[in-house]
Amino acid sequence: MGRSICETYPSQDAVDDGFVIDYEAELSYWRSHYRSLPGCAHLRLDDVRPAIKVALDACLRARGRTLDEMWDSTQVRYLRLRERSCLEWSQARAVIETVWNRVYDRDARPARMPTALDGRMRQTMALR
Repeated sequence: MGRSICETYPSQDAVDDGFVIDYEAELSYWRSHYRSLPGCAHLRLDDVRPAIKVALDACLRARGRTLDEMWDSTQVRYLRLRERSCLEWSQARAVIETVWNRVYDRDARPARMPTALDGRMRQTMALR
């Protein structure tokens, strides 16, 4: 059975307050489209899933930082969570970047919760 991580991030400022990702919708999307990810055309979903989850986790951890600022910690998380995936870091990095870009660059921006919650909103994501 795989490792599980559940983390809660308190909001730090009004700019990033309440950033949310529809985690299940993103996983569902990538279940159907993972073969379109760089270097993944002939892989199994189980090989790609850890990189997808780490990418979504990085989006929630970003708090205004760019992916370039987060590569070191993202690499550590991937190497710890990759389990039996045959995806090496260089391949996983390309997957993470593609997933990140989908979350941040598509026309429909990620949803934000109302900021009138006095900064007490929390974000939670579990990697199962």
